[in-house]
Amino acid sequence: MTEKIRKVSLYKLNYVLVVATLILILSYFLNNYNRVSILESSSTSLSCSSSSKILKYWSICINEWNPNGNLRTMNRVFDKLGYKFVNASESEEWDLLWSIEYVERNEETFRATRKSLLPHQRINHFPGIHFITNKKILGKHTNSKHLFPTFSFPEDENMFNEFSKTNPHAKYVEKNYDNRGVRIVTPDEFDKNNDEKIYQVFMDNPFLIDDHAFDFGVYVLISSVNPLRIYRYDHEVFIRFCPEKYHPFDPLNTHKYVVDENHLSVYVMPSFKNLYNKYNYTAKSIFEFLIRKKGYNVKKFWLNIDETVSDIISKNENKIIENIKHEKYENSHHFFELVRFDIILDNYLNPFVMEVNMSPNLTPAKKKHEKYTTVYEQLVYNTINLVGAGSYEVLMSRFTNDTISVNSQNIATNLENCLENTCQLNCEKSSCAICIPCISSNILFHLNEAYCEHIRKGNFKRAFPISIHFNNTELFETLSENNQIMIKWYEAKCENDESWC
Repeated sequence: MTEKIRKVSLYKLNYVLVVATLILILSYFLNNYNRVSILESSSTSLSCSSSSKILKYWSICINEWNPNGNLRTMNRVFDKLGYKFVNASESEEWDLLWSIEYVERNEETFRATRKSLLPHQRINHFPGIHFITNKKILGKHTNSKHLFPTFSFPEDENMFNEFSKTNPHAKYVEKNYDNRGVRIVTPDEFDKNNDEKIYQVFMDNPFLIDDHAFDFGVYVLISSVNPLRIYRYDHEVFIRFCPEKYHPFDPLNTHKYVVDENHLSVYVMPSFKNLYNKYNYTAKSIFEFLIRKKGYNVKKFWLNIDETVSDIISKNENKIIENIKHEKYENSHHFFELVRFDIILDNYLNPFVMEVNMSPNLTPAKKKHEKYTTVYEQLVYNTINLVGAGSYEVLMSRFTNDTISVNSQNIATNLENCLENTCQLNCEKSSCAICIPCISSNILFHLNEAYCEHIRKGNFKRAFPISIHFNNTELFETLSENNQIMIKWYEAKCENDESWC
Protein backbone atom coordinates (compact mmCIF):
# COMPACT_ATOMS: atom_id res chain seq x y z
CA MET A 1 0.00 0.00 0.00
CA THR A 2 2.84 2.37 0.92
CA GLU A 3 4.52 1.76 -2.41
CA LYS A 4 1.26 2.47 -4.22
CA ILE A 5 0.80 5.75 -2.36
CA ARG A 6 4.37 6.76 -3.16
CA LYS A 7 3.83 6.14 -6.90
CA VAL A 8 0.62 8.14 -6.89
CA SER A 9 2.39 11.02 -5.12
CA LEU A 10 5.23 10.99 -7.65
CA TYR A 11 2.71 10.94 -10.47
CA LYS A 12 0.91 13.96 -9.02
CA LEU A 13 4.22 15.77 -8.49
CA ASN A 14 5.30 15.16 -12.08
CA TYR A 15 1.92 16.35 -13.27
CA VAL A 16 2.27 19.57 -11.27
CA LEU A 17 5.80 20.14 -12.60
CA VAL A 18 4.68 19.64 -16.21
CA VAL A 19 1.75 22.03 -15.77
CA ALA A 20 3.99 24.61 -14.07
CA THR A 21 6.53 24.34 -16.88
CA LEU A 22 3.83 24.81 -19.51
CA ILE A 23 2.54 27.88 -17.65
CA LEU A 24 6.05 29.37 -17.52
CA ILE A 25 6.58 28.75 -21.25
CA LEU A 26 3.21 30.25 -22.12
CA SER A 27 3.92 33.25 -19.89
CA TYR A 28 7.29 33.77 -21.59
CA PHE A 29 5.76 33.86 -25.07
CA LEU A 30 2.92 36.13 -23.96
CA ASN A 31 5.35 38.60 -22.39
CA ASN A 32 7.54 38.68 -25.47
CA TYR A 33 4.52 39.01 -27.73
CA ASN A 34 3.37 42.03 -25.71
CA ARG A 35 6.89 43.49 -25.75
CA VAL A 36 7.14 43.18 -29.53
CA SER A 37 3.66 44.65 -29.92
CA ILE A 38 4.61 47.64 -27.77
CA LEU A 39 7.83 48.19 -29.73
CA GLU A 40 6.00 47.97 -33.03
CA SER A 41 3.21 50.31 -31.95
CA SER A 42 5.68 52.85 -30.57
CA SER A 43 7.51 52.96 -33.90
CA THR A 44 4.36 53.48 -35.93
CA SER A 45 4.40 57.25 -35.42
CA LEU A 46 7.98 57.44 -36.70
CA SER A 47 8.02 55.01 -39.60
CA CYS A 48 5.86 54.69 -42.65
CA SER A 49 5.84 50.95 -41.99
CA SER A 50 5.62 49.52 -38.47
CA SER A 51 6.30 45.99 -39.68
CA SER A 52 9.80 46.55 -41.04
CA LYS A 53 13.01 48.47 -40.46
CA ILE A 54 13.65 48.72 -44.20
CA LEU A 55 13.76 52.32 -45.42
CA LYS A 56 11.79 53.25 -48.53
CA TYR A 57 13.28 55.33 -51.34
CA TRP A 58 11.08 57.27 -53.76
CA SER A 59 12.78 58.68 -56.87
CA ILE A 60 11.38 61.00 -59.53
CA CYS A 61 12.77 62.06 -62.90
CA ILE A 62 10.14 63.56 -65.20
CA ASN A 63 12.52 64.68 -67.96
CA GLU A 64 15.01 61.86 -68.54
CA TRP A 65 17.80 63.27 -70.73
CA ASN A 66 20.76 61.11 -69.67
CA PRO A 67 20.92 57.90 -71.79
CA ASN A 68 22.39 56.10 -68.77
CA GLY A 69 19.61 57.31 -66.49
CA ASN A 70 19.70 60.54 -64.51
CA LEU A 71 19.20 58.63 -61.26
CA ARG A 72 21.44 55.62 -61.91
CA THR A 73 24.05 56.61 -59.32
CA MET A 74 21.47 57.45 -56.65
CA ASN A 75 19.68 54.14 -57.27
CA ARG A 76 22.92 52.20 -56.85
CA VAL A 77 23.80 53.89 -53.57
CA PHE A 78 20.32 53.56 -52.07
CA ASP A 79 20.27 49.90 -53.10
CA LYS A 80 23.61 49.28 -51.35
CA LEU A 81 22.24 50.99 -48.23
CA GLY A 82 19.34 48.53 -48.20
CA TYR A 83 16.56 50.90 -49.23
CA LYS A 84 13.43 49.50 -50.86
CA PHE A 85 12.31 51.30 -54.03
CA VAL A 86 8.72 52.58 -53.96
CA ASN A 87 6.43 54.88 -55.92
CA ALA A 88 4.64 57.25 -53.58
CA SER A 89 2.84 58.75 -56.58
CA GLU A 90 0.79 55.55 -56.38
CA SER A 91 0.18 55.97 -52.64
CA GLU A 92 3.07 53.79 -51.48
CA GLU A 93 4.67 54.75 -48.18
CA TRP A 94 8.10 56.43 -48.34
CA ASP A 95 10.94 57.69 -46.15
CA LEU A 96 13.20 59.65 -48.53
CA LEU A 97 12.45 61.36 -51.84
CA TRP A 98 15.23 62.12 -54.33
CA SER A 99 13.90 64.07 -57.29
CA ILE A 100 15.56 65.67 -60.30
CA GLU A 101 12.81 68.29 -60.61
CA TYR A 102 11.47 70.93 -58.23
CA VAL A 103 8.98 69.42 -55.81
CA GLU A 104 6.53 72.27 -56.38
CA ARG A 105 6.68 72.00 -60.19
CA ASN A 106 4.25 69.11 -60.74
CA GLU A 107 1.50 68.85 -58.12
CA GLU A 108 0.10 65.54 -59.39
CA THR A 109 3.45 63.73 -59.37
CA PHE A 110 4.46 65.12 -56.01
CA ARG A 111 1.07 64.98 -54.30
CA ALA A 112 2.45 62.69 -51.56
CA THR A 113 4.63 65.60 -50.38
CA ARG A 114 1.52 67.76 -49.95
CA LYS A 115 0.22 65.61 -47.15
CA SER A 116 1.30 66.25 -43.59
CA LEU A 117 4.84 64.88 -43.64
CA LEU A 118 6.00 62.47 -40.96
CA PRO A 119 8.78 63.92 -38.80
CA HIS A 120 11.54 61.75 -40.25
CA GLN A 121 10.71 62.07 -43.98
CA ARG A 122 13.40 63.77 -46.09
CA ILE A 123 13.18 65.55 -49.47
CA ASN A 124 16.23 66.56 -51.52
CA HIS A 125 14.97 70.01 -52.57
CA PHE A 126 14.11 73.12 -50.58
CA PRO A 127 11.05 75.03 -51.80
CA GLY A 128 12.41 78.29 -53.18
CA ILE A 129 15.83 76.91 -54.16
CA HIS A 130 15.19 78.37 -57.63
CA PHE A 131 16.20 81.78 -56.26
CA ILE A 132 19.73 80.36 -56.31
CA THR A 133 19.60 77.88 -59.19
CA ASN A 134 17.75 80.00 -61.76
CA LYS A 135 20.43 81.95 -63.67
CA LYS A 136 18.22 84.92 -64.43
CA ILE A 137 16.92 85.30 -60.87
CA LEU A 138 20.31 84.71 -59.25
CA GLY A 139 22.22 87.21 -61.38
CA LYS A 140 19.63 89.96 -61.17
CA HIS A 141 18.39 89.70 -57.59
CA THR A 142 21.44 88.71 -55.56
CA ASN A 143 23.80 91.56 -54.75
CA SER A 144 27.16 89.83 -54.47
CA LYS A 145 30.68 90.72 -55.53
CA HIS A 146 31.02 87.08 -56.62
CA LEU A 147 28.42 87.42 -59.39
CA PHE A 148 28.79 89.17 -62.73
CA PRO A 149 26.16 91.82 -63.51
CA THR A 150 23.35 90.17 -65.46
CA PHE A 151 20.62 91.73 -67.60
CA SER A 152 17.53 90.63 -69.49
CA PHE A 153 15.42 92.77 -71.75
CA PRO A 154 13.27 94.72 -71.99
CA GLU A 155 12.84 94.88 -68.20
CA ASP A 156 16.48 95.77 -67.42
CA GLU A 157 16.94 98.46 -70.06
CA ASN A 158 17.41 101.30 -67.56
CA MET A 159 19.65 99.25 -65.29
CA PHE A 160 21.86 98.30 -68.22
CA ASN A 161 22.12 101.89 -69.45
CA GLU A 162 23.31 103.03 -66.02
CA PHE A 163 25.86 100.20 -65.85
CA SER A 164 27.22 100.82 -69.35
CA LYS A 165 27.82 104.50 -68.56
CA THR A 166 30.26 103.61 -65.79
CA ASN A 167 31.64 100.53 -67.57
CA PRO A 168 31.94 101.57 -71.23
CA HIS A 169 34.56 98.92 -72.08
CA ALA A 170 32.75 95.94 -70.57
CA LYS A 171 32.33 92.84 -72.73
CA TYR A 172 29.23 90.65 -72.60
CA VAL A 173 28.20 87.08 -73.26
CA GLU A 174 24.74 86.10 -74.47
CA LYS A 175 23.15 82.99 -72.94
CA ASN A 176 19.96 81.02 -73.21
CA TYR A 177 18.38 79.73 -70.00
CA ASP A 178 19.59 76.21 -70.80
CA ASN A 179 23.15 77.59 -71.05
CA ARG A 180 23.22 76.86 -74.78
CA GLY A 181 24.26 79.29 -77.47
CA VAL A 182 26.83 81.12 -75.33
CA ARG A 183 28.80 83.71 -77.29
CA ILE A 184 30.42 87.10 -76.89
CA VAL A 185 28.27 89.93 -78.23
CA THR A 186 28.38 93.71 -78.30
CA PRO A 187 25.51 95.79 -76.87
CA ASP A 188 24.43 96.53 -80.44
CA GLU A 189 23.83 92.80 -80.92
CA PHE A 190 21.57 92.38 -77.87
CA ASP A 191 18.22 90.84 -78.73
CA LYS A 192 16.19 93.18 -76.54
CA ASN A 193 12.85 91.72 -77.60
CA ASN A 194 13.67 88.21 -76.39
CA ASP A 195 13.25 87.75 -72.64
CA GLU A 196 14.50 84.15 -72.94
CA LYS A 197 18.06 85.41 -73.32
CA ILE A 198 20.28 86.88 -70.63
CA TYR A 199 23.39 89.04 -70.98
CA GLN A 200 26.24 88.79 -68.53
CA VAL A 201 29.50 90.66 -68.16
CA PHE A 202 32.39 88.65 -69.64
CA MET A 203 35.62 88.12 -67.68
CA ASP A 204 38.56 88.48 -70.04
CA ASN A 205 41.40 87.62 -67.63
CA PRO A 206 40.74 84.00 -66.61
CA PHE A 207 43.18 81.83 -64.71
CA LEU A 208 44.60 79.33 -67.22
CA ILE A 209 45.96 75.81 -66.84
CA ASP A 210 47.92 74.40 -69.78
CA ASP A 211 46.83 77.61 -71.56
CA HIS A 212 43.17 76.56 -71.39
CA ALA A 213 40.30 78.35 -69.67
CA PHE A 214 38.12 76.17 -67.46
CA ASP A 215 35.24 76.14 -65.04
CA PHE A 216 35.50 74.82 -61.53
CA GLY A 217 32.58 72.80 -60.13
CA VAL A 218 32.20 72.76 -56.34
CA TYR A 219 29.55 70.50 -54.78
CA VAL A 220 27.66 72.15 -51.93
CA LEU A 221 25.15 70.67 -49.48
CA ILE A 222 22.61 72.82 -47.64
CA SER A 223 21.47 70.79 -44.63
CA SER A 224 19.37 73.45 -42.88
CA VAL A 225 17.95 76.96 -43.09
CA ASN A 226 17.14 79.20 -40.12
CA PRO A 227 19.68 78.36 -38.83
CA LEU A 228 21.69 78.01 -42.02
CA ARG A 229 24.24 75.22 -42.31
CA ILE A 230 26.24 74.72 -45.50
CA TYR A 231 28.84 72.08 -46.36
CA ARG A 232 31.33 71.90 -49.25
CA TYR A 233 32.39 68.51 -50.62
CA ASP A 234 36.09 68.55 -49.83
CA HIS A 235 37.21 65.34 -51.53
CA GLU A 236 36.88 66.28 -55.20
CA VAL A 237 35.96 69.06 -57.62
CA PHE A 238 34.65 68.94 -61.16
CA ILE A 239 36.99 70.73 -63.60
CA ARG A 240 36.09 71.10 -67.28
CA PHE A 241 38.41 72.71 -69.82
CA CYS A 242 37.59 74.61 -72.99
CA PRO A 243 38.45 72.56 -76.11
CA GLU A 244 40.98 75.08 -77.46
CA LYS A 245 43.73 77.23 -75.94
CA TYR A 246 42.64 80.68 -74.80
CA HIS A 247 45.39 82.59 -76.68
CA PRO A 248 45.46 83.96 -79.28
CA PHE A 249 41.96 85.03 -78.27
CA ASP A 250 39.18 85.11 -80.86
CA PRO A 251 35.67 86.15 -79.71
CA LEU A 252 34.17 84.33 -82.70
CA ASN A 253 35.72 81.02 -81.63
CA THR A 254 33.62 79.90 -78.65
CA HIS A 255 35.82 76.82 -78.12
CA LYS A 256 38.35 79.17 -76.54
CA TYR A 257 36.09 80.46 -73.78
CA VAL A 258 32.94 78.30 -73.55
CA VAL A 259 32.73 75.00 -71.68
CA ASP A 260 30.17 72.86 -73.53
CA GLU A 261 29.55 69.18 -74.37
CA ASN A 262 32.90 69.17 -76.23
CA HIS A 263 34.87 70.12 -73.12
CA LEU A 264 38.15 68.45 -72.18
CA SER A 265 38.36 66.49 -68.93
CA VAL A 266 41.22 66.45 -66.44
CA TYR A 267 42.42 63.00 -67.50
CA VAL A 268 43.55 64.33 -70.92
CA MET A 269 45.15 67.60 -69.78
CA PRO A 270 48.99 67.60 -69.63
CA SER A 271 49.23 68.88 -66.04
CA PHE A 272 46.68 66.36 -64.78
CA LYS A 273 46.67 63.15 -66.80
CA ASN A 274 49.74 61.38 -65.37
CA LEU A 275 48.94 62.22 -61.74
CA TYR A 276 45.25 61.49 -62.27
CA ASN A 277 45.47 58.33 -64.39
CA LYS A 278 48.64 56.68 -63.05
CA TYR A 279 48.88 57.87 -59.44
CA ASN A 280 45.14 58.09 -58.75
CA TYR A 281 45.27 61.57 -57.25
CA THR A 282 42.05 63.56 -57.25
CA ALA A 283 41.58 66.55 -59.54
CA LYS A 284 41.28 68.66 -56.38
CA SER A 285 44.64 67.58 -54.98
CA ILE A 286 46.35 68.10 -58.36
CA PHE A 287 44.79 71.55 -58.71
CA GLU A 288 46.03 72.48 -55.21
CA PHE A 289 49.51 71.24 -56.18
CA LEU A 290 49.50 73.40 -59.32
CA ILE A 291 48.42 76.63 -57.64
CA ARG A 292 50.81 76.03 -54.74
CA LYS A 293 53.66 75.79 -57.26
CA LYS A 294 52.58 79.18 -58.61
CA GLY A 295 52.87 80.69 -55.14
CA TYR A 296 49.20 80.83 -54.14
CA ASN A 297 47.96 80.08 -50.63
CA VAL A 298 45.74 77.00 -50.88
CA LYS A 299 44.04 77.55 -47.51
CA LYS A 300 43.18 81.14 -48.42
CA PHE A 301 41.83 79.97 -51.78
CA TRP A 302 39.36 77.57 -50.14
CA LEU A 303 38.32 80.18 -47.60
CA ASN A 304 37.47 82.45 -50.54
CA ILE A 305 35.43 79.66 -52.12
CA ASP A 306 33.56 79.05 -48.84
CA GLU A 307 32.91 82.77 -48.43
CA THR A 308 31.59 82.93 -52.01
CA VAL A 309 29.23 80.00 -51.52
CA SER A 310 27.93 81.16 -48.13
CA ASP A 311 27.49 84.76 -49.30
CA ILE A 312 25.21 83.77 -52.18
CA ILE A 313 23.18 81.22 -50.23
CA SER A 314 22.78 83.35 -47.09
CA LYS A 315 21.50 86.28 -49.15
CA ASN A 316 18.70 84.03 -50.42
CA GLU A 317 17.95 82.18 -47.18
CA ASN A 318 14.91 84.32 -46.31
CA LYS A 319 13.37 83.65 -49.73
CA ILE A 320 13.69 79.91 -49.14
CA ILE A 321 12.11 80.24 -45.69
CA GLU A 322 9.22 82.26 -47.15
CA ASN A 323 8.64 79.61 -49.83
CA ILE A 324 8.54 76.83 -47.24
CA LYS A 325 5.79 78.76 -45.44
CA HIS A 326 4.02 79.55 -48.72
CA GLU A 327 3.93 75.84 -49.62
CA LYS A 328 2.39 75.22 -46.16
CA TYR A 329 5.09 72.93 -44.83
CA GLU A 330 5.17 72.92 -41.04
CA ASN A 331 8.93 73.45 -40.88
CA SER A 332 12.16 73.18 -42.86
CA HIS A 333 13.44 70.03 -41.13
CA HIS A 334 12.41 67.76 -44.01
CA PHE A 335 14.60 69.35 -46.68
CA PHE A 336 18.20 69.26 -47.83
CA GLU A 337 19.81 70.35 -51.10
CA LEU A 338 22.87 69.18 -53.05
CA VAL A 339 23.93 71.68 -55.73
CA ARG A 340 27.02 72.38 -57.82
CA PHE A 341 28.50 75.87 -57.98
CA ASP A 342 30.10 76.40 -61.41
CA ILE A 343 32.86 78.92 -60.79
CA ILE A 344 35.44 80.64 -62.96
CA LEU A 345 38.63 82.11 -61.54
CA ASP A 346 40.37 85.28 -62.62
CA ASN A 347 44.14 85.35 -62.95
CA TYR A 348 44.41 86.20 -59.23
CA LEU A 349 42.26 83.16 -58.33
CA ASN A 350 39.31 85.31 -57.29
CA PRO A 351 36.13 83.21 -57.69
CA PHE A 352 33.07 84.27 -59.69
CA VAL A 353 29.93 82.15 -59.88
CA MET A 354 28.59 81.49 -63.36
CA GLU A 355 25.61 79.44 -62.21
CA VAL A 356 24.37 77.10 -59.48
CA ASN A 357 23.11 73.74 -60.72
CA MET A 358 20.12 72.19 -59.01
CA SER A 359 20.27 68.39 -59.41
CA PRO A 360 23.78 68.40 -60.90
CA ASN A 361 24.45 65.45 -63.17
CA LEU A 362 25.73 62.59 -61.00
CA THR A 363 25.65 59.87 -63.66
CA PRO A 364 28.19 59.89 -66.53
CA ALA A 365 26.34 60.47 -69.81
CA LYS A 366 29.22 59.21 -71.98
CA LYS A 367 31.32 56.06 -71.74
CA LYS A 368 34.58 58.05 -71.61
CA HIS A 369 33.39 59.69 -68.38
CA GLU A 370 32.56 56.42 -66.60
CA LYS A 371 35.65 56.81 -64.41
CA TYR A 372 33.72 59.54 -62.57
CA THR A 373 31.21 56.94 -61.35
CA THR A 374 33.00 56.21 -58.08
CA VAL A 375 33.37 59.95 -57.40
CA TYR A 376 29.63 60.45 -57.84
CA GLU A 377 28.76 57.40 -55.74
CA GLN A 378 30.93 58.62 -52.86
CA LEU A 379 29.37 62.08 -53.12
CA VAL A 380 25.83 60.70 -52.90
CA TYR A 381 26.80 58.30 -50.10
CA ASN A 382 28.38 61.10 -48.06
CA THR A 383 25.33 63.30 -48.66
CA ILE A 384 22.89 60.66 -47.44
CA ASN A 385 24.99 59.99 -44.35
CA LEU A 386 25.42 63.65 -43.42
CA VAL A 387 21.68 64.36 -43.54
CA GLY A 388 21.07 61.36 -41.29
CA ALA A 389 19.47 59.01 -43.80
CA GLY A 390 22.21 56.38 -43.95
CA SER A 391 20.35 53.90 -41.76
CA TYR A 392 16.93 53.26 -40.24
CA GLU A 393 18.12 53.87 -36.67
CA VAL A 394 19.80 57.20 -37.48
CA LEU A 395 16.91 58.54 -39.57
CA MET A 396 14.31 57.64 -36.95
CA SER A 397 16.40 58.98 -34.05
CA ARG A 398 16.19 62.58 -35.31
CA PHE A 399 12.87 63.08 -33.52
CA THR A 400 13.15 60.71 -30.58
CA ASN A 401 14.79 61.05 -27.19
CA ASP A 402 17.83 59.14 -28.41
CA THR A 403 20.74 59.92 -26.10
CA ILE A 404 23.18 57.45 -27.66
CA SER A 405 24.18 59.59 -30.64
CA VAL A 406 23.83 62.99 -28.93
CA ASN A 407 22.73 64.37 -25.58
CA SER A 408 22.84 67.69 -23.73
CA GLN A 409 26.38 67.05 -22.50
CA ASN A 410 27.55 67.04 -26.14
CA ILE A 411 25.81 70.39 -26.64
CA ALA A 412 26.89 72.10 -23.41
CA THR A 413 29.74 74.56 -23.89
CA ASN A 414 31.05 77.95 -22.73
CA LEU A 415 31.25 76.78 -19.10
CA GLU A 416 32.99 79.83 -17.57
CA ASN A 417 30.58 82.27 -19.19
CA CYS A 418 27.46 80.32 -18.16
CA LEU A 419 28.75 80.05 -14.59
CA GLU A 420 29.83 83.69 -14.23
CA ASN A 421 26.47 84.98 -15.48
CA THR A 422 24.44 82.53 -13.35
CA CYS A 423 22.60 81.74 -16.57
CA GLN A 424 20.06 79.38 -15.06
CA LEU A 425 18.56 82.51 -13.45
CA ASN A 426 19.41 85.08 -16.15
CA CYS A 427 18.36 83.71 -19.51
CA GLU A 428 17.43 87.19 -20.70
CA LYS A 429 21.16 88.00 -21.00
CA SER A 430 22.47 87.64 -24.56
CA SER A 431 25.62 86.04 -23.14
CA CYS A 432 23.46 83.15 -21.87
CA ALA A 433 21.96 82.29 -25.27
CA ILE A 434 23.95 79.06 -25.69
CA CYS A 435 23.80 77.89 -22.06
CA ILE A 436 21.71 74.73 -21.69
CA PRO A 437 19.11 76.14 -19.23
CA CYS A 438 18.36 78.96 -21.70
CA ILE A 439 18.14 77.03 -24.98
CA SER A 440 14.67 76.58 -26.50
CA SER A 441 13.53 73.16 -27.70
CA ASN A 442 13.72 74.34 -31.33
CA ILE A 443 17.29 75.58 -30.99
CA LEU A 444 18.26 72.46 -29.05
CA PHE A 445 16.98 70.34 -31.95
CA HIS A 446 19.18 72.28 -34.38
CA LEU A 447 22.22 72.07 -32.10
CA ASN A 448 21.69 68.31 -31.85
CA GLU A 449 21.50 68.16 -35.65
CA ALA A 450 24.63 70.29 -36.01
CA TYR A 451 26.52 68.06 -33.60
CA CYS A 452 25.48 64.88 -35.43
CA GLU A 453 26.33 66.41 -38.82
CA HIS A 454 29.80 67.23 -37.52
CA ILE A 455 30.26 63.57 -36.53
CA ARG A 456 28.81 62.25 -39.83
CA LYS A 457 30.26 64.79 -42.27
CA GLY A 458 32.64 62.34 -43.93
CA ASN A 459 34.25 64.03 -46.95
CA PHE A 460 32.26 67.22 -46.46
CA LYS A 461 33.69 70.34 -44.82
CA ARG A 462 31.48 72.96 -43.22
CA ALA A 463 31.38 76.20 -45.24
CA PHE A 464 28.92 78.11 -43.03
CA PRO A 465 29.24 79.02 -40.27
CA ILE A 466 33.05 78.80 -39.96
CA SER A 467 35.75 80.82 -38.21
CA ILE A 468 35.69 83.68 -40.74
CA HIS A 469 32.08 84.37 -39.70
CA PHE A 470 32.68 84.35 -35.93
CA ASN A 471 33.98 87.92 -35.66
CA ASN A 472 32.22 89.42 -38.68
CA THR A 473 30.05 91.97 -36.85
CA GLU A 474 28.60 93.42 -40.05
CA LEU A 475 27.39 89.99 -41.20
CA PHE A 476 26.27 88.95 -37.71
CA GLU A 477 23.87 91.88 -37.36
CA THR A 478 22.09 90.98 -40.61
CA LEU A 479 21.38 87.39 -39.52
CA SER A 480 18.32 85.94 -37.83
CA GLU A 481 18.39 85.17 -34.11
CA ASN A 482 18.63 81.44 -34.85
CA ASN A 483 21.69 82.01 -37.04
CA GLN A 484 23.30 84.24 -34.41
CA ILE A 485 22.87 81.58 -31.73
CA MET A 486 24.25 78.90 -34.05
CA ILE A 487 27.35 81.00 -34.80
CA LYS A 488 27.94 81.65 -31.09
CA TRP A 489 27.66 77.92 -30.39
CA TYR A 490 30.12 76.95 -33.16
CA GLU A 491 32.53 79.62 -31.93
CA ALA A 492 32.36 78.23 -28.39
CA LYS A 493 32.91 74.67 -29.69
CA CYS A 494 35.84 75.94 -31.76
CA GLU A 495 37.55 77.39 -28.66
CA ASN A 496 37.81 73.88 -27.21
CA ASP A 497 38.36 71.88 -30.40
CA GLU A 498 39.90 73.14 -33.67
CA SER A 499 37.92 70.66 -35.74
CA TRP A 500 34.81 72.80 -35.07
CA CYS A 501 36.40 75.96 -36.51
